Amino acid sequence: MYERYPCPYQQDLKTLVGGYRGVDWTNVFVGVGSDEAIDMLVRIFCVPGKDSIIINPPTYGMYSVSAATNDVGVVKVPLTPDFEMDVEAILGAANSTTKMVFLCSPGNPACKLLSKEKIVEFLESDYNGIVVVDEAYIDFAPNPKTDSCCDLGAQLTEPPWLCPAHSASAADDDNTDNIPPMIKPNTLVFVLSDGTHARTTRTALTLLVRSDGLT
Repeated sequence: MYERYPCPYQQDLKTLVGGYRGVDWTNVFVGVGSDEAIDMLVRIFCVPGKDSIIINPPTYGMYSVSAATNDVGVVKVPLTPDFEMDVEAILGAANSTTKMVFLCSPGNPACKLLSKEKIVEFLESDYNGIVVVDEAYIDFAPNPKTDSCCDLGAQLTEPPWLCPAHSASAADDDNTDNIPPMIKPNTLVFVLSDGTHARTTRTALTLLVRSDGLT
């Protein structure tokens, strides 16, 4: 029977994406557009008029837009002159109201990968909040699979709530990814711009199989 709406569990798509990134399909979240995913994360974990997020400009503008929409403060800690995260400065800016730190890698618009060593250093610091690693453009990196932070959870003494994102930009639907609710450590995010439509799911499945030889 033909159905306009796909299965809400998206297991076929999640299995392919999880296999591509080396995580179980139950660790994959499929949502509807990056902007909605960012907004959802801010709404869930930040208290309006009280909490804040940290961003590292120059960076993706929607982090600030979603924070402003939800009356959440934005603390800006600029990237270093060579577009690297400044771990010491971020830790110095964080306080009890800092619920999330958004790290964009590869950067938008900087286009540079953040050092995985720096990310690990921050994850193993005394920061007590959510770390969002936005990898919407990871497939434009020199080595997408090894450059991704999806494997960091297993490398850490205490796995953090690490949320890398995976891009399906080749789907030609303005498909980008970001971060869903914190469900379990090392959650991978795969967000489709029209994820409620069965045709979009079929297109994504076809593209993944064609481009990566996934089965």
